[in-house]
Amino acid sequence: PKVGSPSVASVAVAVGAGRGESQRLRASSLPSSSGQQQGSEQLPKRLSNANERVEEADTDLRIYRARKKARDGDREANRGRKRALYKQSEGLFRQVIRSRPRCGRAYVGLAKTLERQQQIELAVQVLEDGCAATKGENAHIWQVWACLEAKRGDAKRARQYFDAAIAADKTLISAYHSWAMLEQRQGNLAKARQLLVKALAAAEHVKKPKSHVYVALARLCERSDDPQAARAWYKLGVASGNFRDCGPALQSWASLEARTGNEKLSRELFQKALKGAKSRYAWLSLGTWEMRWGNLAKGREILGEASELFPADGAIAQAYADAWTKSAGKVEADMEVARDLFEKAVAIDDKRNNQRAYYAWALSEWLLGKDFDRSRELFQQGIWAGPAT
Repeated sequence: PKVGSPSVASVAVAVGAGRGESQRLRASSLPSSSGQQQGSEQLPKRLSNANERVEEADTDLRIYRARKKARDGDREANRGRKRALYKQSEGLFRQVIRSRPRCGRAYVGLAKTLERQQQIELAVQVLEDGCAATKGENAHIWQVWACLEAKRGDAKRARQYFDAAIAADKTLISAYHSWAMLEQRQGNLAKARQLLVKALAAAEHVKKPKSHVYVALARLCERSDDPQAARAWYKLGVASGNFRDCGPALQSWASLEARTGNEKLSRELFQKALKGAKSRYAWLSLGTWEMRWGNLAKGREILGEASELFPADGAIAQAYADAWTKSAGKVEADMEVARDLFEKAVAIDDKRNNQRAYYAWALSEWLLGKDFDRSRELFQQGIWAGPAT
């Protein structure tokens, strides 16, 4: 070999060393047997977690669809379509209960859907099953059950269930609020105020919307003939949350100002309330007050627009029909238009407001139409619409 070139032996040694180094590198890059064992143990856990997330997402989607069906049913004026939507909502909630027996949201949603269909006893049975499945640890089930008992007139049992709801979750603001409304209806204003103050304290801990609590406190002040204190609570209610949550506070405050003669401020507050959530009450109140203020044409316009926005609202339909039986100045009553609107009002699947619509229609036929036989017939249909009331 030439001088300076590597010998055959040295080349062989170098090649062998290179092969050994590459083998060591490959060996170091491969996982050890212990690492492979750990990975095989973690794989089932990861798959289990993934399956749980998929099941939770499927449950959330079904509950969302069920709630939407129920809300669509509330807005549907046709009785057949309304009942079909409620049945679809009921079916979705039952699917969730079969797949996730401890899902409290499904029991609550199903009970509310059954209540919408006036199936109170069946709703109570669903809530009993929900309490058993969740071992009495779901506060929302207790609260909904308490509200049902309150509607059935069993105040004692309702109080027990409200107490159970708060024991399960001391930060459940809606339980305090609903219990306070029960005590207010029972005439226990001091107890109602105490519960609402506790609700405010609970809201501070969880940072949840509390505008409705301020509204309840304001109405208590109104019952005590203290409008200044009521205004202060209403202002806090308006300032406490986002604009959509403050609609009831604005509407109630506007009604207070209307009753105390502040027409301009009342109208401004009503206009703001029309843009918030649950604005149908604001539309109804503003239209009614415009007629009381002598603006009959404006009142009809507002109620007409409201009836288009909320076609399934029996109270708005009845108020709009009744508006055409009034006259003021150059604006005259029109019984033909009123009859058509009353027919639409009583066709809405709303037993409570159906009776009021029949009553208003009967009075109109008696006093304005002078059709006494028709008036008697409408009064009788009103009694049939709610014979137990």
